[in-house]
Amino acid sequence: MIKNTQKLAQLLLLVVCLFMTVKGTAQQNSETVDLNAKVPLDKNTIMGTLDNGLKYFILENKKPEKKAELRLVINAGSILENDNQLGLAHFLEHMAFNGSENFDKNGIVDYLQSIGVRFGADLNASTGFDETTYILPIPTDDKEKFDKGMQILRDWAGGLKLEEEEIDKERGVIQEEWRSGKGLQERIRDQVLPIMLYQSRYADRLPIGTMDVVMNFDYQRIRDFYNDWYRPNLMAVVAVGDFDGKEVEKQIKEMFSSLKNPANERKREVYTVPDHEETLVKIVRDKEATSTSVQIYTKMPEQKVKTQADLRREYVENLYNQMLNMRLYEIGTKPDAPFLYGYAAFTDFLADKDAYVISTAPKENQTQDAVKLVLRENYRVKQHGFTATELERAKSELLSRLETAYNERDKTPSAQLLADYVDNFTEGNQNPSIEYRFQFVKNVLPGITLEEVNKLSDKVLPGKNTVVIVTGPEREEVDLSNKDELLAIMKDAANEKLEPYEDIAAGKQLLEDVPAAGKVVETQEFADLGATTWTLSNGVKVTLKPTDFQNDEIGMTAFRFGGHSLCKDEDYQSAARADGIVEMGGLGEFSEVQLSKMLAGNTASVSPSIGELTEGVRGSCAPKDFETMMQLTYLTFTAPRKDEERFASYIDQLKNSIKNLLDDPNAYFKDVIAKTLSQNHLRAADIPTLEEVDKIDLDVAYNFYKERFANAGGFHFYFVGNFDLEQVKPLIELYLGGLPGDPSYQSNFKDNGIEKPKGVVKKDIKKQSEPKSTVLLVLHGDYPKSTLKDRLVMNILGQVTLIRLTEDLREERGGVYSPWAGTDVSFYPSPEYAAQVYFMCDPERVEELVGATFEEMESMHKEIKEVNLNKAKQALLEQHKEQLKKNNFWLSVMYQKDYQQEPYSDILKFEETVNNITVKDIQKAAQKYLTDKQYAEFILSPKE
Repeated sequence: MIKNTQKLAQLLLLVVCLFMTVKGTAQQNSETVDLNAKVPLDKNTIMGTLDNGLKYFILENKKPEKKAELRLVINAGSILENDNQLGLAHFLEHMAFNGSENFDKNGIVDYLQSIGVRFGADLNASTGFDETTYILPIPTDDKEKFDKGMQILRDWAGGLKLEEEEIDKERGVIQEEWRSGKGLQERIRDQVLPIMLYQSRYADRLPIGTMDVVMNFDYQRIRDFYNDWYRPNLMAVVAVGDFDGKEVEKQIKEMFSSLKNPANERKREVYTVPDHEETLVKIVRDKEATSTSVQIYTKMPEQKVKTQADLRREYVENLYNQMLNMRLYEIGTKPDAPFLYGYAAFTDFLADKDAYVISTAPKENQTQDAVKLVLRENYRVKQHGFTATELERAKSELLSRLETAYNERDKTPSAQLLADYVDNFTEGNQNPSIEYRFQFVKNVLPGITLEEVNKLSDKVLPGKNTVVIVTGPEREEVDLSNKDELLAIMKDAANEKLEPYEDIAAGKQLLEDVPAAGKVVETQEFADLGATTWTLSNGVKVTLKPTDFQNDEIGMTAFRFGGHSLCKDEDYQSAARADGIVEMGGLGEFSEVQLSKMLAGNTASVSPSIGELTEGVRGSCAPKDFETMMQLTYLTFTAPRKDEERFASYIDQLKNSIKNLLDDPNAYFKDVIAKTLSQNHLRAADIPTLEEVDKIDLDVAYNFYKERFANAGGFHFYFVGNFDLEQVKPLIELYLGGLPGDPSYQSNFKDNGIEKPKGVVKKDIKKQSEPKSTVLLVLHGDYPKSTLKDRLVMNILGQVTLIRLTEDLREERGGVYSPWAGTDVSFYPSPEYAAQVYFMCDPERVEELVGATFEEMESMHKEIKEVNLNKAKQALLEQHKEQLKKNNFWLSVMYQKDYQQEPYSDILKFEETVNNITVKDIQKAAQKYLTDKQYAEFILSPKE
């Protein structure tokens, strides 16, 4: 896999993410902190360097239980390739799964699948410009399994076979990975990177490489790369998990000390992104681009986090990002806003550079206005700064996030902790523990002043090292502006005199009038599950499961049958969006923006939902904010807010986002699939037309929402997390029991006759502009009333199918990169199944690979390999074992049982039921459901 790091995603997909890397210094007025002191790693870290130069980082962590996360990190990536090796760093990563000293051919994957580690989902690897990372989660409840995991890391580090037959088989897989990446983003990338990475080697060293090299390289070239760069003084082993750290350290020393560095090792060069005085502008039009995007990058020297001064800068910058983007968000809610979104942030860039990025998605033919506006808001900060109330809210939000992380410090997943050590090895950043961060921020936050935050504006605005990238549709009527106009706008923005920003806060209580409380009138205990169900006097049911899985988390969900299936056909477009339209209006007296400001620093959130067959709410909070979550829930039912200005903004944004969407082959493909599988039912189209958008009416949406939530009778709420039943009971009786509700209300949905077509349907959509095809097969039909075992058989059938297709289509034929197969059962309006297969491939091989897919499914009628069944079962059991310790799983599974009208006791039968599933069970299911009697075949093909 090509590494999808934040750097690569930003450069290749032009997506800017908020990142907490900060540039700035200041004095502080709070408790004295030595800003020159080095920031330590977690004090419990076991770390060291072997005599051969290999580094290791070890941390004991109990979350998840009986599991470890292992990484082998190589300080070498595509940037080090010779011209005759372009793509071989990535190719070598693939070959790590195709034969080593202790695992023949696909032995690594076969072994790990046999113990429940899924290839791709769990076991994986990534190649970036500067590093390669191998990812291995491994059980620790069995010493042999863990030892095998460490042996796999050792084989990756110094024991790959790189056999010629396996290399040749993998060429096709790499080519298909390259093919799957072709399209709009690749075309934009190829034009943009030479500008973004001005005169840098990085522009010529994309990890995927060139297909000329990949398909024709001499075997010795990949062996040379392995011998040159996979050496211990460029490696780190990272292990975080539920184990004895000292024993793991001993094991690393025993297993990795024998690795040798080459006698005449090549120098590991460090490459840069050169500076430039001129502002570079690149405007890219593409026939498949559906919207306009503008990014203004101001590159600056990279600053790592090594000292407490650096860590302090990190948080000063975080505050700056948060406050500026809140302003842009507020502007974006107005109907006259010229953009779909505006965004700005300090961010990591590449090599020796960081960047400040100003990003916007202008509405059609409003590029210049959008650029003016986002620049204006940046210069407004420079001229007048932020306000004291903005800083207060931002500090509250920052401290709240850190407090939540601190409270969860003993429940933090190993994979999350491990990332800090990988960053330390590859980037040199000192990432301290959450205990250290939380105490540090509590010490320095009071002393961070408006003056020092505002000073950051001096270094972030366009000047030296600035790059402007504009991308958009190829159509002549779409104005993307030009270089001279953009440069003029940037010059004018620097000289415009602006008024200060006025921060208008809500300043009132969230809930002024307390409702009359209801009462628990019935209690049902589910002792085996540790759950309790209360029935309230207004007909609302509440199922609660207190847990200690997380210290600072409570999750909530609720549902009732109904949904927009109950609306009139002519109201569908409004009713289907009623939840989002009303939510963006705010609650009670408060607009969406006012509500956001009022809840600054509060962890509570609640969102309504109206689906096809159900309506409900979702929410979450820390225990301290439980009452706020209950108040928000009460208001969601009783005080929806209609905001005409926000609605007008939404409709304008929706029209802009869909206007050219069908120019995108993938969006068009999805739309054809949705229409075909619903037989063009008016309630099932994937993308609305502009005429349909014009039918969306605020009053219709608002009234439908009120209709669905006016009576809470029949709603079933679920709460899972860290709470005490007796402590939350009065709040639930007050805010849920106080909802207007009729205990006799009978909820149900309406069957509007959305049915899949009978027989075989084939659609070949010739809209792809690249030499690739996308294939989707949907095998479907009626599904009889089922038991837990029946549905688990269907789940395993999908996984066994995926294993078979991966072995055939990918490993044997080299025809696809990443096939997918799965099964799904839906219960309402009437039970039906769908088995799906999806892959991308060479258009010349579609017929062959579709035929091979059906041949594999036909062969499963006759034989299911025990080894494949065991792989699927073991993966399901391992996944379930982890899920049992997650609040979201319990929220979901209890809801599902009630939705499916099945007993909660099924949850406890999962492991036993899986273990009792046999080869014969899967074979019978394959014979019944994997047939060519009724299916839909969709192929997205190149244009003729």
